[in-house]
Amino acid sequence: MASDQWFGNSFAGKPSALYARSKEGAPQVVQRTQVGIVGAGPAGLFLSCLLARAGIESVVIEDRSRSHVETRVRAGVLEQGSVDLLTEAGLGQRLQREGLCHEGIGIRFGGQDHRIDFRALTGKAITVYAQHELVKDLIADRLAAGGPIHFEVSDVAVEGLAGDRPVLRPIRLALANLLIPLATVAGVSLVP
Repeated sequence: MASDQWFGNSFAGKPSALYARSKEGAPQVVQRTQVGIVGAGPAGLFLSCLLARAGIESVVIEDRSRSHVETRVRAGVLEQGSVDLLTEAGLGQRLQREGLCHEGIGIRFGGQDHRIDFRALTGKAITVYAQHELVKDLIADRLAAGGPIHFEVSDVAVEGLAGDRPVLRPIRLALANLLIPLATVAGVSLVP
């Protein structure tokens, strides 16, 4: 990247599109940011939202389409700490309105019903709210705030991680000419 020629607008505290020429002379779109997040699941999107609220720019890159991440059905239970954090961050309006709070569960054992009262045992509850609904909320928040999310970007290479100018470089699809210089890279997942 040291031999790339940079031209365009200077980086002035917000992600901006620049243009560069690679070593081979091909034009590249450059989107500078402080943090690059690979993955537009709940964890990556939530991190992007929290960073924005702290004044830190980020760009989210996702392998799948927006439609896919907004409709794939996954977990649907949020623990109290997650609900509290989402609400405190200003991201829980629809969650508070549409989520179903459960203070316990019932199980049947030996022909008898037994209630496990979460509130009595822990002082907390769980909220049933589909993951894809949370993802929709987080995507809407980022896009409304002008936060860039790039969908359908596969085979992302992290280059220059050991140096002072790390870069995310999508290798395939329409954004193959996108180059994202970063201050840091975050790969976020709640699933091992």
